[in-house]
Amino acid sequence: MKKKMLSQKNNKDMEKIFHQKIGFSYLWKLLKEIIVRDKKPLIGHNMFYDLLFLINNMEKSLTAEDYFEFKNILHKEVFPIIFDTKLLSLDFKLQTSPLEDLY
Repeated sequence: MKKKMLSQKNNKDMEKIFHQKIGFSYLWKLLKEIIVRDKKPLIGHNMFYDLLFLINNMEKSLTAEDYFEFKNILHKEVFPIIFDTKLLSLDFKLQTSPLEDLY
């Protein structure tokens, strides 16, 4: 009886983890679809590492030598138009780049 209850609890925990992971996959696919279909830009601040993490975990596992492949996947397959406000602030030669200071 105790073993069966533990098994059921373990199954519920695994099911919860499964749905959490599927949930983010669905969100990722939906975001990509909307941005590409509607030709909308992705706008964020200081998001290089965030995008690197997402591409590595959601699209293709990358190595340190795959920078150009990362850029290719990012711009051709995932988000063709990206505006990073941190990089834009460097173009305007502003003295600071934290988002609060830029505001």
